[in-house]
Amino acid sequence: MEHVDEYNITLKVRNNLLLQAFKDNGDYPGQELAEKIGITYVMLNAYIALKLSPIHRNGNYRDSVYKICEYLKKLPEELWT
Repeated sequence: MEHVDEYNITLKVRNNLLLQAFKDNGDYPGQELAEKIGITYVMLNAYIALKLSPIHRNGNYRDSVYKICEYLKKLPEELWT
């Protein structure tokens, strides 16, 4: 009888452009940063983990994306490709 090992693999996909912009700004993504920006911590993490699209169904950037961009002094195109 052949023994088969089971493996659990976790793959994390992150928006490195956004993370690097925060790092360059001297910030670390967390609750305090989300409050400074004016969005929820859950939303901030969703953008970092690429679980939430920066573009709304109507084709425009979400208001929270503009808040992040304003805070970082960047254009949306610089943070999301």
